[in-house]
Amino acid sequence: MGTKREGSPLTSETLDNFQALGDSLPPTTTPDGRPIPYKRVRIHSHDDMKAAYHLACVYIEHPEVADQLEELVLYNDSCTNSYGLTGSDETSRNGKPAFSEKTHDALVKHISSLGLSDESTASMTGVLSWVKECLNSPDSKDDITRDANVLAQTLTVAILSLCKHIKTLQIGSVSPYFDELPPLDEYIVKSNYGAIPHPGLQELETVNFFPGGFLDGRDYDGVFPLDIMDCFHKLPALKTFSMSAVDESDNNERFLFPPGTGTFSKLHFTHVGLTSTGICTMIRAVKSLKEFKIKFGGLWTIDGSSTSLHPSVMGACLAEHKTTLHTLDFDVKDGDLSYDNPSDSEDEDDEEDDDDDDDGRVKEKELYDVDTNEYTHPIGGKQKFRGPLRPKEVTDTRKLQTKGIGSLNEFDALTHLSISPNALLDIDRNHDSNEDTAARLVDILPPNLQSLCFYGYEKGKNEQLDDQMKELKDMATSSFPTLVNIKGVDELIPAGDVGAKQSRAKNGDNESDEEDDEDEDEDGEEELWDRPDPSKDIGWIKA
Repeated sequence: MGTKREGSPLTSETLDNFQALGDSLPPTTTPDGRPIPYKRVRIHSHDDMKAAYHLACVYIEHPEVADQLEELVLYNDSCTNSYGLTGSDETSRNGKPAFSEKTHDALVKHISSLGLSDESTASMTGVLSWVKECLNSPDSKDDITRDANVLAQTLTVAILSLCKHIKTLQIGSVSPYFDELPPLDEYIVKSNYGAIPHPGLQELETVNFFPGGFLDGRDYDGVFPLDIMDCFHKLPALKTFSMSAVDESDNNERFLFPPGTGTFSKLHFTHVGLTSTGICTMIRAVKSLKEFKIKFGGLWTIDGSSTSLHPSVMGACLAEHKTTLHTLDFDVKDGDLSYDNPSDSEDEDDEEDDDDDDDGRVKEKELYDVDTNEYTHPIGGKQKFRGPLRPKEVTDTRKLQTKGIGSLNEFDALTHLSISPNALLDIDRNHDSNEDTAARLVDILPPNLQSLCFYGYEKGKNEQLDDQMKELKDMATSSFPTLVNIKGVDELIPAGDVGAKQSRAKNGDNESDEEDDEDEDEDGEEELWDRPDPSKDIGWIKA
């Protein structure tokens, strides 16, 4: 599991040693002083940070320019590196406006009016005072130290609150501690629950939580997934919530989430190492799920552990959305599936009556009343939820049961299905015996399929499965009249395909574990996802 990364100090004396990632400072005004509208802004590099301040000032003076921003990208390492606003001549070279004390003071006034806590407001106005001092004295070497994440969060809050039409947010560094909320986390979660006078993100349609892999791009970033969802799930326009390259932090203490309260309808996971309980809890958090996609695995956990998914539990939770789910993409290697009875070990922590609360996190069990299906949120107040509370308490009411994810023949809305046969049937565990599988593919597939893709099927490896596939092809026209596209029957489509190989041995990591890893070859290499490099992000895009 991963660990939480702490912010680094921000000091003007570190600037000479800091290597900026950008080629030049993104311009926010033309040489003659006219504002440049952007539809996409990224806060990642040294230059991005400086430009974001000037951009916020432009938005203060020209609200119509703020209305054109549609996408904001914030990488987590922009909150953990050292940044400063002095030591560069790029400001004048790119036509940045001279520092305006009047505009700066208006920005501070705006930040102070957002309705956040006194602590967050003081933190943000304090770091803006430091910015003002630096810009008034560009050659200053005063020993002024701030957390880098305070500046990144302040600029992000400013942009989010000034830009009313943001549709897409990629973020990699939010996870609220309700007793001690950082400014950005507080602004987002209070906007989510409508707990401030003018909530932001009211037109946000897509959230992609994707950390930048700051410490090691081969490892998952350890996060608190349910806390992250709690920052966005009630936003009125939200359609898609996705997470990439994450597993659950060792410090995760939240295992419950009120079912049926999320407004979004599409849930995506790309190369994650989350537990079945965590994923199922997020599936059940949605009022009405229309699209579920998961590509499991592809990175390493920091401690070398591994996670398996229980398809039967996931099937039961997905069945709660069988009248609305139209797309299911379940890309999971057979080796990452567990067909044993799900252990309660993933839920042990939520059963313990532990009075210790060293990190200040709220006791989640005390927030739920299962008799009335009410949840008392620390910020949002009382909320109704749809029971039962825990995924393991869900009763699978489907008539036809299998050892895998279960029958999908009651999923009338499901038109696009991508899945491995073993996730449906668990045939592979019987391939050395004469035991017949309890179900046939033609009986358990959804009736209104338009597109079908099988992951991991290789003809000739399993006689039972070969027979099932032949039967499916023979009966496809009569049994599934709307089916127009079938893949993965005559050609192999690898499950969990990541398209790259890397080795811990080459870097001196966990050499003793390599021989035991079934996914590694003779050279100690293992298939890994080639995580996108934040430094190659497309960056700022003009409107």
